[in-house]
Amino acid sequence: MKVKDAINVIEEKFPLDLQLDFDNSGLKCGNICSNLTGVLVTLDTNIETIKEAVSKNCNLIVEHHPTIFKPLYDLDFNSPKTNILFNCIENNICLYSAHTNVDVGKDGLNDYFLEQILCQNKEHINNESVKNYRVGLLKNKMTLLEYVNKLETVFNEKLLFVGDPNKIIKTVACSNGAGGNDDNVFLTSSVADVFVSSEFKHSALMLAKNLNYAIIQISHFASEIGFLDLIFKLFTKKIKSDMVSKSTSNINPMRGL
Repeated sequence: MKVKDAINVIEEKFPLDLQLDFDNSGLKCGNICSNLTGVLVTLDTNIETIKEAVSKNCNLIVEHHPTIFKPLYDLDFNSPKTNILFNCIENNICLYSAHTNVDVGKDGLNDYFLEQILCQNKEHINNESVKNYRVGLLKNKMTLLEYVNKLETVFNEKLLFVGDPNKIIKTVACSNGAGGNDDNVFLTSSVADVFVSSEFKHSALMLAKNLNYAIIQISHFASEIGFLDLIFKLFTKKIKSDMVSKSTSNINPMRGL
């Protein structure tokens, strides 16, 4: 099997044309015609990730967050991002990003996130006017505070929320990653009792308060670390499981959670 064959496993399920217009999913560097020795799946790539790939004999790193998001205008290897490229090239590692195409695709990361937040009966909503989100139902109704407490147990972090702690929650909208914008809050407020996402802007929080809507904020990392399980399971349907690894160097950069 070639590296390009492993990449095709991802792109058959989550084609690159699914990615949002601001994104930069796809190959970052490397020779995709090389024989595949192993795959390392990671949320982010850093020097520790590359060392881990080398130690596990992986010549393909599949990251969620693109190391190169905007065009590079120089190759200063003192820059962390270009230093990552340099180390990948030096170690004959292909670096591939699978970002919003995996977020928005059917049975992708947003669907995985919806299951993590204890919801059933998925509804896929994705249009050009709003960042992709999902809507689901809790098995049993509960108060907002009870739901917050359950999610704190699931994600093992302290969560912030907006809304009446005694509000009854049954229908939940969610968006993995940085979904905390005004548009998502406004649009989901008409279809759900609470919106679960991360990186909420102050204006979005105030909008929710004025709408008597509920919000639960989860760290970006926690809302997307499921990428490792999702892509690992996808690969092991087509590639021997001993050739695919989930990175152990992924650590939430936010402390105090």
